[in-house]
Amino acid sequence: KWYLAALLLSLPISAFRSLLEYIAIGTGSIEFLPISVLGLIVFVLVLGEEIGWRGFAMPLLLPRLGPVWSSVVLGTLWALWHLPLFYMPSMPQFGSPFAAFVIYTISLSAILTFLGVNTRFCVVIATLFHGSVNTFGFVNAAAGPGLRGWSNALSYGLAALLLGLIAWQIGRRPGENREDADDLSVGPAT
Repeated sequence: KWYLAALLLSLPISAFRSLLEYIAIGTGSIEFLPISVLGLIVFVLVLGEEIGWRGFAMPLLLPRLGPVWSSVVLGTLWALWHLPLFYMPSMPQFGSPFAAFVIYTISLSAILTFLGVNTRFCVVIATLFHGSVNTFGFVNAAAGPGLRGWSNALSYGLAALLLGLIAWQIGRRPGENREDADDLSVGPAT
């Protein structure tokens, strides 16, 4: 179930983002982003990032900082990692507000923390989610990079907040055995 969630979670979030963009500018059709060969290559290449971010750094940070601050720290570092792309005209980040990107990567990091805690930090799950965010989903072609940056920040931020609230509610249900709630060890996904 977690593999499917990681692969498909970006679809409703990207649809919501595209709807926000349509409301903001009053134009543009919402379409499914065509999957390209380059997109599939990028999908696979994010494995390298996720080995470092979620496979190595998150399990070290989480016991020290907790899920919220671990997500903030990794999301900020992740944004800084991508900073050079904001100066390359051929990259999708070019022309997008960096502040919005920081909020976006913190939000993605929070979603990945939720997935990671529930799958014992399975790097494959993280790669599926990260790759799906980068590779496919819904777009409003009329949205420019500024609007796209802020709509990404808002839509993924709301999704992260919703997942955080769900995790908080699950963690505070009375009468449930939550012995595993503090077990943040690394192992295979279930």
